[in-house]
Parts: sequence; structure tokens; C-alpha cells
Amino acid sequence: MLKKHILAYSFFVLTSCGHIPSIENPLPTTEKELKSFPSNMQGDYLNSDDNSILTITNNSVTKTYDFDFKFLKDSIGTNNYIKDDTMFDKYSNEKEKVKLLGDTIVQHVYKSIPLFEISQYNVLKEYKGHYFLNNRSGGFDWILTVLSLEKGVMTLKGIYDIDINHLETLATIRPDTTSFEIDSIRKPLNGVLIQNGIGRSPYLKLTKNGR
Repeated sequence: MLKKHILAYSFFVLTSCGHIPSIENPLPTTEKELKSFPSNMQGDYLNSDDNSILTITNNSVTKTYDFDFKFLKDSIGTNNYIKDDTMFDKYSNEKEKVKLLGDTIVQHVYKSIPLFEISQYNVLKEYKGHYFLNNRSGGFDWILTVLSLEKGVMTLKGIYDIDINHLETLATIRPDTTSFEIDSIRKPLNGVLIQNGIGRSPYLKLTKNGR
């Protein structure tokens, strides 16, 4: 159904990181695990670029999309047709509620994506006010995201595009270059992740009245 293509396009940013290095042990290896996020970080944060909301509780991080997706009526192809306020798939019999405004179709999209929940497979650590979200990636390796809050602005950073040659000066890299064996003594790596990781669009903290 068309909705599948809409969702795939809308959430492309979540899966378009390309080569994602994984890490041998949760970072920073010298810091203890935390059981919860601090109270000053908890709340809802708005990304004005895509209208997504990042929600942080005492033990989890969730990203929610809630917006209207607009596209031209003649773009739905021959497999779909619209009757009244519903779009139908001729072959699967699936249907979706839409609004038709002239030649434009408006479809409401709602998607809640769990990003992190503290557990033995999701380890939270802190270094100089930055929070390291270590997620077990199926085997024995970990995928890392750094969460930072400064003056009411929340940012997410990953290690996806850090120069491999730069990492070689701070970590031992496996021959397949997909995972890094991190020496716990090499604490400068923490700073590299904070300064040079990919910076996602900033999130501004929402107050109780939604602003």
C-alpha cells in the first residue's frame, strides 16, 4: 500500500546512516552504569525540522512522528484509488483514511519509535554531562549514540561518520572494520565522540503548554 512508501520515506533518516560501526564494550568503559536518566533531562523535546518529538522518561527514549503528509493525487499510481475520504489498494484491499484537497492528498502519519530503554542490553553511562546510550546489536557488539542537553537544547550524536583513520589512533580496529575494540585507558575517545559524532537536528524542550 502507498502508506508503506510514505513511512519508508518519512523515516529514512533513521536508517540512512550507512556504515554503522559497533563497539566491543559499552562506553565509556571507565564509567559506571546508570539506572535512570536525571530528572532535568526528562520531558518532551520538539524537532522543528520534521516535527518529531523526543520523549525521555526515567529509563527510556522514544521518538514520535505525528504530522500530515501531502502528495499529489496523480502520484498514487494505478494500484490505488480514492473514494470519499478513503484510499484503497485494488489488489490487497487495504485502505487508509485521507483528505482530498483539490489535486492534493493529505494523509496523517503517526509513528512511535522506541530508541532506548535501560536494561542489560541497553546500557546508559555518563561522561562530562553527556549521556552514552549503548545498545546491544544482536551479537556481542554495541551501537552507540550520545545524548546531550545544553541550555534546553537536546542533541543526538552517533559515530557513523567519524574518520576511521582518526579512530585508529584511539582504538584497536578489527580487520573487518565494522567493530572497534576500545582500550579503556584511551579516554580521549570519549571527547572525539562528543565533538565529532554526527549531530542530529536539535530538539527544543517543550513546556507543559506545548511551547
